[in-house]
Amino acid sequence: MIHRIRNIEWDLLQRQLLLALMAILASAALLYITYDYTSQYGKKYAQERRQLRQVMTKYKAALTDEALYKQYVTDFQQYQDRQVLGDENRLQWIETLQKINADLRLPVLKYDIKPRQTFSLDNLVESRDNRLIPYESVMRLTLGLLHEGDLFEIFRRLKDADIGIFEIRACSIKRNTHEDDIRYGGNTPNLNADCFISWYTIKLESEYAAKRR
Repeated sequence: MIHRIRNIEWDLLQRQLLLALMAILASAALLYITYDYTSQYGKKYAQERRQLRQVMTKYKAALTDEALYKQYVTDFQQYQDRQVLGDENRLQWIETLQKINADLRLPVLKYDIKPRQTFSLDNLVESRDNRLIPYESVMRLTLGLLHEGDLFEIFRRLKDADIGIFEIRACSIKRNTHEDDIRYGGNTPNLNADCFISWYTIKLESEYAAKRR
């Protein structure tokens, strides 16, 4: 059984590790954007680094421990259900944003998604082969907000929707009115926000090559 795990199931284990690492990075980025407190982020970053080491330790142990291997298979299925593996799910991302906008009634919510491209994890993962290909789809959000809380609420609801792994890459906010002219309703925003989000997916090299043929 151990021999089969070592020699047959590498793709499954590697994909799960890669997904776990990206989830950790995305979580750290979301915490930073939401709270924007240097000291607090430092503590959270240290916590995420510890979690990263734990994931890598469990991954190595899974190669010789059948119980841990089964746990990785379970987690892998969960990522499949979230449609992180395979093709990107742009339609679901867009529909989720539209639902959020219908509920929050934002003055402005526009989105643009660039073509999906491969990207590097900066050697965070040393793969046994190069068949696992991580992809990044960059989404730009142009927002008109009544207050800062709207921005945090958008990202919170995107995360709670559990429709994939994403990372907030950058966000800039500019005030659209003087403090004495703040509006608490209507279609005129008090703040303008420009944000970039990376949605991550993973494919096998064999799937990628078949698409190109």
